[in-house]
Amino acid sequence: MKAGTIEKVKFSVLKSLLNVPRYQAIGILEGLWYFTSLNAPDGAIGRFSDLEITCWLEWPSASSSLLMECLISAGFIDECQANRLVIHDWPAHCPTYVKGNMAKHGKSFAVVTKQPAKQTANENTKDATKQPPKDATKGYTTKSSQVKSSQVKKAEPPKELDFEAWNRWVEYRKKRKPAIRPVSFPAAQRELAAFGGRQKEVVEHSIANGYQGLFAPNEKPNGKSKPNGNGMSHSFAGSTADARPGESMEAYQRRKEAEQRRAQSETGDYQWLNRE
Repeated sequence: MKAGTIEKVKFSVLKSLLNVPRYQAIGILEGLWYFTSLNAPDGAIGRFSDLEITCWLEWPSASSSLLMECLISAGFIDECQANRLVIHDWPAHCPTYVKGNMAKHGKSFAVVTKQPAKQTANENTKDATKQPPKDATKGYTTKSSQVKSSQVKKAEPPKELDFEAWNRWVEYRKKRKPAIRPVSFPAAQRELAAFGGRQKEVVEHSIANGYQGLFAPNEKPNGKSKPNGNGMSHSFAGSTADARPGESMEAYQRRKEAEQRRAQSETGDYQWLNRE
């Protein structure tokens, strides 16, 4: 070690960065320079990885990058564009026999070439604006072009939906299990809205009886209900606008159930709203 090295400010900086006592910092530097003499006599230790260097020094491999960063920050190693890492002022620190061997074989010490200046935030912004648009360059894609599921426009609820009744029904289903899946919300909202002005009544009746599906007061879970003068169930009075001429209640129910099963199979939710 060159005389006076341990009295320099950068030696104290290295000690502080590594949080080690004086004798250990001296050992690290002596080991680093001995490693260089044996394996990189020109001073260009960048041909070895950080892990290889620190393992030779018997520094914990888990923090190999920390040791190298501290040596660079303290000024004992220089970053180099051509050689990656070069020992700082190696010609002044290397042993006399290293200088003799280098001269004997006609070799020269590594010269530190500066790293290219890092781009500033403004320069990065300018470069970004120069990127070609997606349709101008073949195969060019950006993150913004990736459509996320959360960005897909959700279906609008029916205008006739009573939101107070809907929220009450959703909370009930969460507690009763299984909860209504978000993907099935549109179908479930249409089912409730079909009861028109009786939505709150239907919800309260279904909750009071512990039903999993929506049933009007005059309707039972088995699908049977009291018929009105037209032969249609009172419970379907607000939801049979699409009944076909001459269609019986049983045929209407079977057709609606088939349509509902088909719609729910497309969304992946097989918990039918009008079934227990």
